[in-house]
Amino acid sequence: MRVKQIALFVMLTCMLVGESLNAKGEKEKELLELAKTMMPSTTILNVKQTEIPNMLVVLLANEEIVYLVPSQKLVFIGEIYTTDGVSVSEKHMAQIGAKNTKNNSDGTLDISPLFKVSTRMKIGNSAYGLIVFTDPECPFCQQLDTFLNAKDITVDHIFTPIDALHPNARAKAIKIVMEKNTISEEEAIMRIREGEKIASALGIKGTPQSIVYEIQTQKPVNAIAGADTKAFGPYLKGKLQ
Repeated sequence: MRVKQIALFVMLTCMLVGESLNAKGEKEKELLELAKTMMPSTTILNVKQTEIPNMLVVLLANEEIVYLVPSQKLVFIGEIYTTDGVSVSEKHMAQIGAKNTKNNSDGTLDISPLFKVSTRMKIGNSAYGLIVFTDPECPFCQQLDTFLNAKDITVDHIFTPIDALHPNARAKAIKIVMEKNTISEEEAIMRIREGEKIASALGIKGTPQSIVYEIQTQKPVNAIAGADTKAFGPYLKGKLQ
């Protein structure tokens, strides 16, 4: 009798799990079809519902993500941050299976070209340095600047002003680059343009985005999205020998 009860329990469990998986599969198919109706000419690899009501995250063939709000027929391109400057999109990328093109923590990224277009903002004694892709009018960038200015760490900025959101940011960036590097306006403009090309190649669209590297080896060890100040903690403790 005991064996029959166990067998029946196992069978019922398998049936329930199977029904659950089927329901999940059907839901994913529905979301995929819904996304395709909104983006018919785009190759879509995956779609998931986010924790944000009525918002879907969509993985495209180029490993980038976009957001859809079907009820309003809206397409949102860009990163989502909390009011604390933490990137919600980083979590969504991991959940949907996107390759994080911004994270080169395995040290394979050659950061030497980045220094050619960056502007040294401060020098510190930490064993690590930061290259920050930033916009002088971005509130999260300003929040991160305030935090890092109080820390003993070397910081370089690559200015990637987002003109659509901050119409005065480019002029401010040009002025900063000119003053910090003692170069002409034309040279500053070219430096910013080259920095924007690098940002695009790395898949960086929002600001701030930081690359953490070892000062002595010049090897990247992490990439931090947004102004998540807690994420910088481990790199503020070590000192150069």
